[in-house]
Amino acid sequence: MQHYAAEFRRWRLKDRQKTPFLLLKSRTSELLIVDDTHWLFERIAAAYQEGKRTQVSEFIAWALLAIYAHLNALLEPVTNLHEQQFQIAVMRALLHHKLELKSWAAQNGEAQ
Repeated sequence: MQHYAAEFRRWRLKDRQKTPFLLLKSRTSELLIVDDTHWLFERIAAAYQEGKRTQVSEFIAWALLAIYAHLNALLEPVTNLHEQQFQIAVMRALLHHKLELKSWAAQNGEAQ
């Protein structure tokens, strides 16, 4: 993570207003960071805390679509057909109630 530090700091200080997503790439890995203070992620958290499962799923769907659109703009190999297929997969998951917010800490027995 240290080799990402300078780019991450610049994004936190300056570019976060432009986009709530930051894609960090190295020779061996890629890391997508989201700004949890962005209104969409705040809505996901609020709906989750209020137990509004349907709203959580809908907001997750919008977040996934926004992230994919952002990646589409950054990564040339992603085509509009790829994006359309991803959109269909997200909508199917939403219709079949498969989009949920799960806490990593809770799943691993840690206090939240």
